[in-house]
Amino acid sequence: MYLTASFQKRGRGTIFMATKSFFAMILAVGAGIGVYQQANDPVRSSNPSDAEREIRAAAAAYAETFSKGDMDAIVGFWTDDADYVDADGQLHRGKTAITDLFKKNAAHCKDHTMTLKVASVKVLKPDVALEEGVATVKCPTGDTESNRYIAIWAKNNGKWQLNTVRDQESIPTKKTDDPLKELAWLVGDWNCESGPMKVDLKCRWLLNKRYLAMEYEVKKPTEEPTQVVVWIGMDPASNELRSWVFDSEGGNAGARWEREGKTWKSHCDGVLCDGRFGASLNTIERVNDDSFVWSSKERRIDGEPDADAEVKFKRTNQPGTDAAKESK
Repeated sequence: MYLTASFQKRGRGTIFMATKSFFAMILAVGAGIGVYQQANDPVRSSNPSDAEREIRAAAAAYAETFSKGDMDAIVGFWTDDADYVDADGQLHRGKTAITDLFKKNAAHCKDHTMTLKVASVKVLKPDVALEEGVATVKCPTGDTESNRYIAIWAKNNGKWQLNTVRDQESIPTKKTDDPLKELAWLVGDWNCESGPMKVDLKCRWLLNKRYLAMEYEVKKPTEEPTQVVVWIGMDPASNELRSWVFDSEGGNAGARWEREGKTWKSHCDGVLCDGRFGASLNTIERVNDDSFVWSSKERRIDGEPDADAEVKFKRTNQPGTDAAKESK
């Protein structure tokens, strides 16, 4: 069942839970619109009519539009007098009500993607078609929400649009087995330059892939290099993703991790080599396969604010070589 529209911390990670009325609609519609399938899907008819082909094309466009997060464009797939009934029987009547539902939840759909599987498409009249199937929405953590649906399409002025969608039962969510594996893309060699400072980073699996080890070397022109080692793994006591940090000057720290989309946040508390206490909110934001941004904000030393920091790392080995081998 779909719950409140927010990111909620659950056990081993951050799981996106969507509103019943909204995600049920997207799933029903997406698949509803989801008359789209791959050409080799066994349930697709071998000789589809022109109407079915047109609906499948509209469905493919809808899924792509949703995955791009273009909610304004999505509402164009609905007729003015459309209605949607969710799994609880709540009716959302008219394009305005459905548009409001999309806009209200647009921010929660960022970086979510849709896949569609069709059970059947029946053309009832030249301008009316009935479609059934299953839609699945995947959130950035890898968790999925799936729903069965029935949808009626109507052709207006040469364009197929959704006129009625009825949500049916949801399908149990498949959750990510191990949040640590979501950081596997970090495996490999990286570096960054920020003014006179240079930082090299090596990330690798350790101890039967129970931990990720990140080894930093920080170089400044007038100082000896500083080494920092970060181990990331699951804490079996709290069932959270945690990290343990040690540096070559004698400082140490610990952090709790959580994920929001393409960003991993760690709330860090520790002790500097001179005995002062430090705290910060550190983030790793994945830009693409070859770069990420590391930042440290809300920094305090013995309760006094310290300047924020941000650097961009670039990969120095190619994805699919050393990183891929270590990720297996």
